[in-house]
Amino acid sequence: IGGYFFLLVALYGVAQVAFALGWWAIVGRPHPLSFGELFAAYLAGDSVNCFTSVGGEPVKAHLLRPKMGFGPAFATIWVNRNADVFAQWLFLFTGAAVAMTHFSLPPLARSLVVAGLLLLGGLVAGFTGLRRRGFFRPVLRKLCRSRPFQAHLQQLRAHAHRRDRRNRCDDTTSEALER
Repeated sequence: IGGYFFLLVALYGVAQVAFALGWWAIVGRPHPLSFGELFAAYLAGDSVNCFTSVGGEPVKAHLLRPKMGFGPAFATIWVNRNADVFAQWLFLFTGAAVAMTHFSLPPLARSLVVAGLLLLGGLVAGFTGLRRRGFFRPVLRKLCRSRPFQAHLQQLRAHAHRRDRRNRCDDTTSEALER
């Protein structure tokens, strides 16, 4: 790669700062922590995600817990992650539109691209809708029907209800996040 290595590092660094700024905007005002503290938590969680593919978001929330509480921190991460995936879908949609209008692609490839975009778009819309209605209680309700989990999961119902109230994306989101 040669000298382009530093250019790639800078480009990726700008993207990371932009993602963290988007999250910082969601946290609300007055900011309970500095951008540096939030960016450090973002990088720590992103590092965990790079190595394990999962688990970075709870790490971020745990690191922010002393300043804003685990629940509100996780709620901001949930909203930010959903916005991030939606932005990625828009980017993919734009790239696919450009590719399909400027290049000659086999019909099977075109069909797979359209099907993939529709599937991902449906998932993004579905998760957005679940966040508005509540995500944890419906999942917990289905799991409670399973006998092995029933006794233990019944205890988590009230906690799931509180978590859903914090994670809803409606006009009261900023108020809920500030609490």
